[in-house]
Amino acid sequence: MNFEDPTLMREKLTYDICNEMGLFSLRTAFTKVYINNVYWGVNRQSRPTRLTNESRLYHYRR
Repeated sequence: MNFEDPTLMREKLTYDICNEMGLFSLRTAFTKVYINNVYWGVNRQSRPTRLTNESRLYHYRR
C-alpha cells in the first residue's frame, strides 16, 4: 500500500508498467475527494483489467 509513499505514485506506476508489458494488473486513477465542498484529499481508485479472448490469462482461467 501507499502508507509510506507520500506521492501516492508507487503503486500506480507499478500497475501502469505491468499493463504496458501485457501483464494482468489493476487499472488505476486518482480522484479528488470533496465533501460538502471541502477538499479532503486524493483517493486512488482501482479496478481489474478486463480479460478478452486474446488475453494470455483468459486461456488459463477457463
